[in-house]
Amino acid sequence: PPVPRPSFSGFARERNGEGLIEAFWNTLRGFAESQPGLAGFYLVKMDEPEAYELRDMIADREPEVVAYGLSGLKSPASMEYRRRLLDRAPFFVARSLTGMKRSPEAMELRKLLASREPRQVALSLRGIDTPEAWGMRRRLRDEARREVLASLRGMDTEEAWKMREGHFKRKFYEPLAESLTGIDSERAWEMRERMAEHALPWVLMSLRGLR
Repeated sequence: PPVPRPSFSGFARERNGEGLIEAFWNTLRGFAESQPGLAGFYLVKMDEPEAYELRDMIADREPEVVAYGLSGLKSPASMEYRRRLLDRAPFFVARSLTGMKRSPEAMELRKLLASREPRQVALSLRGIDTPEAWGMRRRLRDEARREVLASLRGMDTEEAWKMREGHFKRKFYEPLAESLTGIDSERAWEMRERMAEHALPWVLMSLRGLR
């Protein structure tokens, strides 16, 4: 059946903000009954109590969509939902941890997911420069080497360079080039020059954001 197109123009014309919000949530409740996947996509990055009420309505039918929608959320409620979906949607739970750099709860979830979704866990470590994160990278480097290297993106620390140099000798040029994105140091330019003949497109892409 065709997807219904809700209209809230009447509320906008009347400048009825409260009515507009109520109509929005009621529309999503209707979607939750008949089209739970669609309702779930409307909830992406929404952290309101009403959003969790709707997630409760659809989680059993669309666990992966619900887990996907938790990306970017750091509230206690979102962490509890990740734990709830750990076994039913591990890929998207791991993916949703990206950007959570200072959360002990997120690191605990990474440890629980590392054996099941090593690549997504490795990618979620991007930019994290803590002893726990480095321990996790070492744990995952055999199963998710490319993703571990990609997680170094933008990192100009001694530990990051030690890992890059070790993998340069093994010719992992593409993820190494990606890891240089945003770095304008002398060491970064030197490594770009060394890799240019092997992975020029990726080297060029690593220049994004530099002036």
